[in-house]
Amino acid sequence: MESSEPTENHGGILLVCKQDADKWINLQSFAARAVHLGVLSWDGIMRANAVVLIRDALETEVPSKDAGPSDHPALVRKYRLSVASHWIFQCAEHLARDARASKINGTLQDLDVAVSGPSELRIPLDTPGPLCMGRLHFWARQLLKVGKEVRDKTVWKEARMASKRLREVMY
Repeated sequence: MESSEPTENHGGILLVCKQDADKWINLQSFAARAVHLGVLSWDGIMRANAVVLIRDALETEVPSKDAGPSDHPALVRKYRLSVASHWIFQCAEHLARDARASKINGTLQDLDVAVSGPSELRIPLDTPGPLCMGRLHFWARQLLKVGKEVRDKTVWKEARMASKRLREVMY
């Protein structure tokens, strides 16, 4: 039986068992569905949480193999992509609305700028605001690219569905 306790700490990266990762994915998926249904508000912490998780999955590099066991980066990428796919699929309308609003207004709250600013990849942004249509187009492409790299049929399907949903609401 797998322990629910962290297994090891490699260079500041806490490794947990698959059971805990599955719980985290399920919790994020539940939160995304609750936002989609209007049970939880998109504004504030839910928006910040979603954007950070999506950014981490689609715009940042996974720690190298030196950070832990050889399969750790692949697992991190898989779990991050699954969570990002759930958030995008459930909240694509919110993301597109915010991207359109930032293009029109050009201003965002300090929290939004802090948590959703340009990532390590320095993707080109078409407005000063962190959520813009250029970034959503980038995410739609990254879902497909990273989904293929993960090599997990379920996660690949989630990523394709999220990319399709995001493209639908952008146009």
